[in-house]
Amino acid sequence: MRSNPEAAEVVRAARTLADLLIEENKALRVHDVEAVKALTERKNTCTHVYRQRMLAIHRDPGHLTGLPEDEREIVRATGVWLEAHLSENARLLKSTMEGTNRLMGLVVKAVREVNEEQAAGYAADGRLDDSGHVPSRVTLSYNQNL
Repeated sequence: MRSNPEAAEVVRAARTLADLLIEENKALRVHDVEAVKALTERKNTCTHVYRQRMLAIHRDPGHLTGLPEDEREIVRATGVWLEAHLSENARLLKSTMEGTNRLMGLVVKAVREVNEEQAAGYAADGRLDDSGHVPSRVTLSYNQNL
């Protein structure tokens, strides 16, 4: 990309973001939550840089329309490549969140069942009292970082 520095910057930003997405997608596939967390700041930075480069192109599309055909093909191919990794990232993130929510739902259900069977209630004077205890009112919270 020699003919236009703005176009070169867009391609460079897109490749950097795609490389990061490849790394994150790999971590998501093996459920490496710590690796995904470690990439968050870099991902935010790469996304911001790419967005800024694209805004410059949207303000002046001539940066791309004036490119020679071979360079326009590089821009197109880079966009397709980035889009493929973005789509995969969205699918993997969605399935990871759904899996986590499903797991937490099972944990909550199991705790409720145990509480219904074993949880005791307390009378006004602090003694154990099973007569007025309503197990369904037992609350449960969990750490969202799980």
